[in-house]
Amino acid sequence: MGITRALDGHSMPKAPIVIVPGEAPAEESIATTPRIGLTKAADWPLRFAIRGSPWVSGPRIRELPAKKSGGDG
Repeated sequence: MGITRALDGHSMPKAPIVIVPGEAPAEESIATTPRIGLTKAADWPLRFAIRGSPWVSGPRIRELPAKKSGGDG
């Protein structure tokens, strides 16, 4: 995304950054995993990522199988 520490201290509404909406990813490409680095509610599925993304830390999300359609996941 090209974000550097140059944005430190800027108010987000006035920061020199523009976020442009893109196309929504296919639902089956979204991975949901437990949060990491937390002790309270760490098992809650509140970490979202695109399967296969090279920018996601750790092998777990990159290796998750695709979600099967028609069920709860």
